[in-house]
This record gives sequence, structure tokens and C-alpha cells, in this order.
Amino acid sequence: MATAAITLGIVGLFTWIIPPLGLLICIVGIILGTLALLTKTPNKKRAIAGVVTGSLGAVLSMLILTIGITALGMLGIFGEFLEQFMLYGPQY
Repeated sequence: MATAAITLGIVGLFTWIIPPLGLLICIVGIILGTLALLTKTPNKKRAIAGVVTGSLGAVLSMLILTIGITALGMLGIFGEFLEQFMLYGPQY
């Protein structure tokens, strides 16, 4: 389980740019790493590394997801502003 956790954590670090996929992979890596730590496996270092890399990838994925949602919201507000400006803006 510890080896799978570190593998998924590392893969999650490379897929954080695709938030839903990267977040899912990182969460599974965190869960497997935590389970490996709770079962007292001899590969504690791998389990800890899996939890750390999975957590870092999850934070990056959530950050990208938040930035993307905010950007889409801002585009909606900006589009509404442009529409109002074109309707009531300067009349030539």
C-alpha cells in the first residue's frame, strides 16, 4: 500500500494541472498512505512520502480549480459590464 501511495502521490503531482483528475488521484494516494501508516507497514517512509506528495498535489489541484472558477466568474461579470457599456455607453 505504501508503494501505491507514493506512486499515486507522484502521479498526482504531475496531473495537478487537470484539477478533477489530479485531485482524485491525490486523494486516493493520501488515503492509501494513511492506511499504510495505520497498519504499521515496514515501509513507513514510503507511506509518509505518499501522504506528503498527495497532499501537495491536492493543494495545487484545488488552487488551480479555485483560480479557474474565479476566472470564469470574472469573465461573466466583465461580459455583463461590456454589454451594459455597449448599451448605455457613449453615443456617437
